[in-house]
Order: sequence, then structure tokens, then C-alpha cells
Amino acid sequence: MADPGFIDAGSTTHFSFEFNNALDAPKSRALCNALVATCERDYNVIASWFDGLTPAGVPFVVQIGPKRKDRGGSNDQKSNITIDQGATDKFSLAREVLVAELIEIFMPAQNKGWEAGKSHGEGLSQAAGFFLYPENATGLDGARVWLGARDISGGFRPNFAGTTDNTDTNKFSYGCALLFIYYLHSQLGFSMRGIVSAAADTLENVYTNLTKDHNGFTPFSALLLTKFPLGGASTEKGSENPFPLPSPAVLSAKRFLTRHSRN
Repeated sequence: MADPGFIDAGSTTHFSFEFNNALDAPKSRALCNALVATCERDYNVIASWFDGLTPAGVPFVVQIGPKRKDRGGSNDQKSNITIDQGATDKFSLAREVLVAELIEIFMPAQNKGWEAGKSHGEGLSQAAGFFLYPENATGLDGARVWLGARDISGGFRPNFAGTTDNTDTNKFSYGCALLFIYYLHSQLGFSMRGIVSAAADTLENVYTNLTKDHNGFTPFSALLLTKFPLGGASTEKGSENPFPLPSPAVLSAKRFLTRHSRN
């Protein structure tokens, strides 16, 4: 049964949908129907990244609320998700928001290092949404900001791979995190399941867990310089994935296998 002020609008194995009764009812039902059509497929993808983990909060309650300027969605990291886009007909955007909020519930259930309220967790959240719905990546500009603007200290491209910011609202920190996850996946070739499983308190430690190497920020930063010169106006379109980029550097399979020795 829907919460007070909300109207039931369909359910699946892992989700129950409802919309705010102040919204346009036919448009809200169409939006919920669109989410019902894809939510289980997207859930299965995310669950596979977490080795089949089932969070304790299922079935999740997904509420469609009025459009907000301060956020696109939210979650309680347990069982409740909001999509704050109003009765939108931009179904792909709503689906991307649902994915981004959903993975933030998987993070604490996994409990290995990813934290939704911190920069690396926000980076993973956005990466998940854009992995499944890449057409929405231009709607957020954290990556573009990190590449092309000075931070509060006056410097360019601060290292938020080696340091995790204790907030998910700083474009510089989550922009760096998102790009580093893109780098791990699209440049170095690690699967999203591998990246998620390599959970750690910093993205540098995720890199080490994956490669058994250290200081991944240096080649990452150097590679981006080849396309995005420091101090210039960034040509990045929002938060699109710029990788792979041409590079002579490769991961050494021999070194990787040696460092993954079972001995």
C-alpha cells in the first residue's frame, strides 16, 4: 500500500512504485510503467557486479516526487528510493537515476569500502547510471569541472583517487572519481564487476586491488593531459566517458599474474 499522499503504480520482484498524488496521474503512470519495464533487467546487472548480493531492503519502494533543483533522486541506503524528476517523459533519465540510487543501496550491503556519501561512492553511482544509460552523461558536469576549472585552493585537477572526499556534493572530487572509474574500465579493461569487487576506502586502493600496483593517478592524469591540456577550457561534454585514449602504456600481464600468485 502506498504511503499517504502517494498512489500505487505497479510492482515487480524487487520494486514497488508509487507517485505523488499532486503530479499528473496519466504521465506519472506512464513513467512508472516505463520503469517497471526495465528495472529488473537493471537490477540484475547491478546485482551481478556485487556477486549476486541481495540487499536486505528488497522489495525497494520507489517514489516519484516533484522535480527538484537540488537533486535528481535520493535513497536511504536501505529500501527507499525517490526519483525527483516529476511526471517526466524522459524515461531514460529516470531509469538512470534509479540505477544510480539503487547501487548506493548495494554499497553498504557489500560493506567493503564503497560509501555512497563520499566521493568515490558518488563516482561509482554515476558510473553505474551512465554505464547503462550513457546518453544521460552530458547532464552532469563533474568530470568537465575537474578537468577544466581551478578548485578552491586555486589548483587544477586535485588527486581524489588517492584521497576520498567525505562528501558527495563536490564536483571536483566526484568528477575525478568518475573519470578514474572510467579509466579503470575503458582504458585498463577491468570489468565493472571487477571494479566493484575491488572495493576499498580510496580509488588508489581499488587500483592496487585490481593491478597489485601503486600510484595509478599518475598515468591516469598524464593520459588525460594528452587530450585535455591543463588550464585550457575543457572540451569534455558534461561527464561523458573520454576513454579509451591512445597510449603506448599497457598493463603487464606477466607482472599482473606474478603479483596475483596464489603462493
